[in-house]
Amino acid sequence: MLRKIYALTENLTHALRKFLERILSTAQLYRFKFGVLFKTSPLVSFSLRFHDFVASPTESVIVQSMGRKCAFDRTAALDAALKAFWLEGYDKTTLEELLACMQIKTSSFYNSFESKEVLFFEVLQSYRQSIGRERLAFLIDDKLGGREALLLYFDHLVQKKSRGDYPQGCFMMKTAANLSDPQSTVGHEVMSSIAKLEKGFCAALRRGQKSKAFHLHFKPEEMARLLVISAYGISVLTRTKKSKKELLSSAYALIDMLTVKS
Repeated sequence: MLRKIYALTENLTHALRKFLERILSTAQLYRFKFGVLFKTSPLVSFSLRFHDFVASPTESVIVQSMGRKCAFDRTAALDAALKAFWLEGYDKTTLEELLACMQIKTSSFYNSFESKEVLFFEVLQSYRQSIGRERLAFLIDDKLGGREALLLYFDHLVQKKSRGDYPQGCFMMKTAANLSDPQSTVGHEVMSSIAKLEKGFCAALRRGQKSKAFHLHFKPEEMARLLVISAYGISVLTRTKKSKKELLSSAYALIDMLTVKS
């Protein structure tokens, strides 16, 4: 009888968690997009704590007695999660893999991030503010010539040194390549970031045309999309054993075609 009650409780808790995760994920997405402060309701808070107690009563008590403080290095955990998502993509990265690389337990994960989707949005925010911003800066910097900006971007794309051993390629491109549902909230965020990259390419191309370093016969908007496709292809090919020179050959050839020969 006790086993049946426990099994029923587990099933109900699992269903409730799935429902709550969707609510929390949506709220977290709005928080990241619009800076809205989201405060967990008493019902949500109680439900999460209840699930944690069923899954791991000892750890739940420890976490609550600590006042839900992080018992781990959050920055290091986010960095580890970024590398995991970068290598395998959002869909293929399992919760077990995340727990292992972040070196945290299940209850700590749910108390801190609430769901895999919410974790991804926080990782995405961290990426945008660091590597993503650095790369985009090359393209939109008015002090850099158009050709120089494009060369710097693609060189950084396959560079590993001085980047904390992050994988080669573009995190956004690799995530997009492995998404099972591009229409999901994760898909929309990734596509939004890629659209910003396309605008960055467009800005660099316009500067190149303005300075007469690039030919005038092409439309910057159309060429920007072609450069995004090139970056996408390079990001996928970084999983092969190709050298940096081989990876960049197509991008360099495209940039040379745009360049006015002196």
